[in-house]
Amino acid sequence: MRKSVEIIVLGLLAYALLLGACATEKRESTSNANGRVATSNSAANANVAAMGETSSEVPAVVRAALADAQTVTVEKKELSASQLAEVEREAGTKVQNATHTTYFGYASSGGARRQVGAATLLTVDGRELVIVYESRNGLPYIKEVRAEGLPSEFLAQFRGKGHDDPLQLGRDVQTRGLDQQLARAIVEAIRLDTRVMQALYGAPHTH
Repeated sequence: MRKSVEIIVLGLLAYALLLGACATEKRESTSNANGRVATSNSAANANVAAMGETSSEVPAVVRAALADAQTVTVEKKELSASQLAEVEREAGTKVQNATHTTYFGYASSGGARRQVGAATLLTVDGRELVIVYESRNGLPYIKEVRAEGLPSEFLAQFRGKGHDDPLQLGRDVQTRGLDQQLARAIVEAIRLDTRVMQALYGAPHTH
């Protein structure tokens, strides 16, 4: 009888030791899993930090216009022959340079990157204009136009305009105190830029 009791006691002790070992193994497994998650998050944070670097090719005026972006990248695309013909037909203006430069602004959150805007830089009669674009259903529209020394009332007329807008001086855009020759040159340059942006980045659509 005593031996039976001793066997039962020893069995219970062995079972208790086994349970303790399993619990320890589970804690170590959980610790290792948490360690992998932390490593993964660290890698994601490193990627976010890398995306936070803005190219040195981005002019200060463009960086200021895309202030909401953590990263600004530069993309240069060349218009094809068919795109050139379409753009010049729609704009009524010759394209002087088939290579177009666009600046894209990105913001990062939780390791994911999203585009927060795009911009182009135009030089018209020695004046720099930053055209900031936003996307509406995949189509580029002007969010704002920035230029030092030009009337804000004149620049504000371009907000919300896209490649489907005629943008003709005296009809769609008024001089608003700006020299007529300079105003016409700016309107033509912006009208051309909207057509180029649509040709390179706009989604197909019906008019």
